Amino acid sequence: MRPITLCYQAITYWLLGFAEKSLRIGQQAIEEAHIANHRVSLCIVLGLFSSIVLVRIGALEAAERCINEVADIAERHSLVPYQALGLCAKGSLLVARGDSAAADQLLDRGLARMREVALSLYTTIFLSERASVFGSLGQIEKGLAEIEAAEFQAAQSSALWCMPEVVRVKGELLVRHGGAKDAEAEQCFLQSIGWARRQKALSWELRTSISLAGFWRDRDRAAEASELVSRVYRRFTEGFETTDLQKAKALLDALG
Repeated sequence: MRPITLCYQAITYWLLGFAEKSLRIGQQAIEEAHIANHRVSLCIVLGLFSSIVLVRIGALEAAERCINEVADIAERHSLVPYQALGLCAKGSLLVARGDSAAADQLLDRGLARMREVALSLYTTIFLSERASVFGSLGQIEKGLAEIEAAEFQAAQSSALWCMPEVVRVKGELLVRHGGAKDAEAEQCFLQSIGWARRQKALSWELRTSISLAGFWRDRDRAAEASELVSRVYRRFTEGFETTDLQKAKALLDALG
């Protein structure tokens, strides 16, 4: 249906680095899904747009409204696959709000339900979210196991659009593992940037550039870090109030 097509278009625009255009099209997708009153389409649009775009740009209140609506529709109409999507989307929201323990519980439940109903299309990005949560909880080995599952799922389902983020999260986990994994972590970040550039996914490239720049800064490579982030930052033309661009600007200011 058209609302789902618009939702995927909105996600694509965000990936390409056009957050404002993504928001406009995403809102249009939600409005058209409401007008059509097609419950499954509405759940897909609300769940994916909120968890992939709204959460990452920092529009957390808007994301919460969308996610609550998904949960309500799925519960009232016994749409089990979209109950799973709602749980994972809420988990992503709690990751952004820094509540890792609660996020882990929701992602665990949501991913288990996705496996039960064979909803493989959306699992890769949420597996990477849970791997990141494990990292923030200090459970590095669990995180690495989860990211391996995400890589496998991406290959099996051809969900390669989020591979730059999957590999970035793996790099972050390896950094947390300790100095013995530094070379492997750096290689992951470079691979992630390579994936993002091949896909022209500027938003993924920015996220990984921030991760790699932080890694370099902490190893007395501040000039390289600044140049890396600056090159990516200058390619954006909109969305400067979004979370990742604000992080990039703060990092550049700190690096001088």
